[in-house]
Order: sequence, then C-alpha cells, then structure tokens
Amino acid sequence: MYIHLHIMQEIARQREHELRRSACRYAQLERRRKGHGPVRDRTGWVLIEIGLALICGSDDDRHPVT
Repeated sequence: MYIHLHIMQEIARQREHELRRSACRYAQLERRRKGHGPVRDRTGWVLIEIGLALICGSDDDRHPVT
C-alpha cells in the first residue's frame, strides 16, 4: 500500500498533536495528585510503621521471661 508523502506527514503531525495533548493532560493530573501535601505522605508512612509494628510484635513477645 502506497501513501503519498504529504499524507504521511499530515498523519504524523496529527499524531504528534494528540500525544502532546495527552501529555499535557497527564501532567495536570500529576500536579493535582501531588498537591495534597506532606501531611498525606506522612500519614501514609505512619500507617505503614504501625502495620509493621503489629506484624513484628513487641520486644516482650520475642524475649520471654524465663
């Protein structure tokens, strides 16, 4: 199948435009996601630390008194 050079260039321009528009949308969504601030990040890490502490147990459980 043969496509004229002018048509191939036009298709490439359209695709480039679509990709740039998609990248802009993605960048806007990413900025919104990161806009929650450090409090949300710290809260997540605190919950992870609590979960790990529950899984590992306390030091008293690992070293029973004889």
